[in-house]
Amino acid sequence: EEEARCPGLERLEEEARCPGLERLEEEARCPGLERLEEEARCPGLERLEEEARCPGLERLEEEARCPGLERLEEEARCPGLERLEEEARCPGLERLEEEARCPGLERLEEEARCPGLERLEEEARCPGLERLEEEARCPGLERLEEEARCPGLELSGEEARCPGLERLEEEARCPGLERLEEEARCPGLEQLEEEARCPGLERLEEEARCPGLERLEEEARCPGLERLEEEARCPGLERSEEEARCPGLERLEEEARCPGLERLEEEARCPGLERLEEKARCPGLARLEEEARCPGLERLEEEARCPGLERLEEEARCPGLERLEEEARCPGLERLEEEARCPGLERLEEEARCPGLERLEEEARCPGLERLEEEARCPGLERLEEEARCPGLERLEEEARCPGLERLEEEARCPGLERLEEEARCPGLERLEEEARCPGLELSGEEARCPGLERLEEEARCPGLERLEEEARCPGLERLEEEARCPGLEQLEEEARCPGLERLEEEARCPGLERLEEEARCPGLERLEEEARCPGLERSEEEARCPGLERLEEEARCPGLERLEEEARCPGLERLEEEARCPGLERLEEEARCPGLERLEEEARCPGLERLHVICGCEYCQNSLKQHLMRLMI
Repeated sequence: EEEARCPGLERLEEEARCPGLERLEEEARCPGLERLEEEARCPGLERLEEEARCPGLERLEEEARCPGLERLEEEARCPGLERLEEEARCPGLERLEEEARCPGLERLEEEARCPGLERLEEEARCPGLERLEEEARCPGLERLEEEARCPGLELSGEEARCPGLERLEEEARCPGLERLEEEARCPGLEQLEEEARCPGLERLEEEARCPGLERLEEEARCPGLERLEEEARCPGLERSEEEARCPGLERLEEEARCPGLERLEEEARCPGLERLEEKARCPGLARLEEEARCPGLERLEEEARCPGLERLEEEARCPGLERLEEEARCPGLERLEEEARCPGLERLEEEARCPGLERLEEEARCPGLERLEEEARCPGLERLEEEARCPGLERLEEEARCPGLERLEEEARCPGLERLEEEARCPGLERLEEEARCPGLELSGEEARCPGLERLEEEARCPGLERLEEEARCPGLERLEEEARCPGLEQLEEEARCPGLERLEEEARCPGLERLEEEARCPGLERLEEEARCPGLERSEEEARCPGLERLEEEARCPGLERLEEEARCPGLERLEEEARCPGLERLEEEARCPGLERLEEEARCPGLERLHVICGCEYCQNSLKQHLMRLMI
C-alpha cells in the first residue's frame, strides 16, 4: 500500500507505462529494451537466450536483413538506430542521443573528447570515425539521419556506393562525423582521451548512467530492474533489494505478506491476487476462491487431488497456492513466512542457501536473484547498477577486468568499448550508431560479433557487411573492407583489434561479446549464457538451484517447482503442466487472468511479464513466462 503495492503487478498496472517496458510497448517498444522485453525481454540475456535473435542479430537472421541495417532499409527504423531515431527513446542509443548523456555517444559529443572519435580525429586514421570523417560519410548516423535507413545496409544496397560516404560527401555533414568535426571532439574518442577513461566505462563510472544502465538509473524506469528498484517493487530482484531484498524472503519477513499476493490482499486491488479476488475472477486465487474451481487452488480444494495445491492443502505446506489461501494465501511468500520451509522461499530462509532467494542472500551469488542483488545482480541492468561492475558496465568498472568494459579500461584494449574508445572507434556505441547496428543488441547478442560484421561475414549477405562486400562500395563496410581501414569493420578485420568486432573475434575477449563467449563470464550476456545464470531464468535452469525453479527441481521438494515436478501435480508447475490449469501457471494461461501474469495479459498492462508474454508467444517465452510466474507466485 505504501509503496504503491506490489510493483510486480499493481504498480505496473497503475502506471502502465514503465518506460522500461510499458512505454516501450505503448510507443512500439524501442528494440533497445522493449522489443527485447516484449519478445523475451531481458535484452541483455533473455532475448538472446529466448529467441537468440535480438534484433541486433536474430532479427537479422530471421528477416535476413539485420534490423541494425536491413530492417533499417525495409522499415527505415531499425530498432538499433532508426527506431531509436523515430521514437527517440531507446535508452540503448537514441535516448542517449536525445538526452545527450550516454557516455557511449552523446556525452562524448557534449564533452568533446570521446577517444572513440577524437582519438580518431587526432590520429586521423581510426576507421571508426576519422576515416569516416575523412571520407565524410558515417553511415552509422548521418545516413541514418538523412535517409533513415542505416547505411550499414540500406545505403550500400540502394545507391551502390554507400550513402555512408557518398551521401556524406554530397551533403558533407554526416552527424556521425561532421557534427564531430564541427565540435572537434567526437565523444567517441576525444572525451576518452581527455578523460582517459572511455565513456563506455569511465564515463559510466563518472556519471554512472550509460543508458544501458545509468540511463535506467537516471530515469529510474527501466522496468527491467531500475523502475523496480526505484519503485521498490520488482519482487524478483529490486523489491528484494529495496525491501530488505527479495520479497521472496525478506519482504516476507518484514511485512509478512509479500506484495506479490498479501499486498494484493491488503489493498484488495493488486492484480496480483486481491484485484482478482475483488473482481472474483483471477484464476490465480480469487477466482479459485470465489468460483471454487480454479485447479490452481479451489479446484485443488474441490477435487482434493491437485498435487500442485490440494496435495499442498492436504500436507499443509505447498506454498504454491492453497496453503496461501489457508494462511492468507500468498503462495509466493506468505506461506513461506508462515511455515518458513517452502523451498520456494522459506526453505531458502531455513536452509539459507536456496539460490532462488535465501541462498542468494546468504551466499550472495545465486544469479536467480540474490546473486544479482548482492553482486549488483541483473547483468541486464540491476547488476550493472548495483555493483557498477556487471560486465554489462559497472561490473566491468568494479572488477576492472570484465572484458565487457572494465577489462577494456584496465587493458585499454578490450574491443568491447575501451579499446574502441582508446583506439578511436568506440564501436560500443558510436560506430554502432554510425553504421546503424544497434550495439545495444547486435554485438552483444547472439554471435558476439555484430551482424554488422560477423553475421555479415558468416552469411555473406547482411547488407551490414556482405552486401557491402558484394557490392564493394558501401563505406559502411565494403569501403571499409576495400580500403582496409574503416574502423567500423575492415580496420577491425585488418588490424584485428577494433573492439567493435574483429578484435573481439581475434582476441575472443571483447567483453562486448566475444570475450563473453570465450571466457563465458561477461555478465552482459555470455557470462549469463555460459554460466546459465540469467537469474531471470537461465542461471536458475543451468545451475538447477535457483529457488525460483531449478533449485526446486534439483532438491525435488520445493513446492514451488521440483516438488511439483516430483509429484507431478504441484500446481506450481508440474500439475500445471499435467492438468494445465493449476493457477500457479497453467490455469493462469488457460483462463488468462491470474494477476500473477495472465491477468496482466487480460488487462494488457503489466509490463512486468505477462504483457511480454502477450506480445511474444514463442514457446521459449512461454516457458520463461512460466518461470517468471512461478517466481512471482513464490
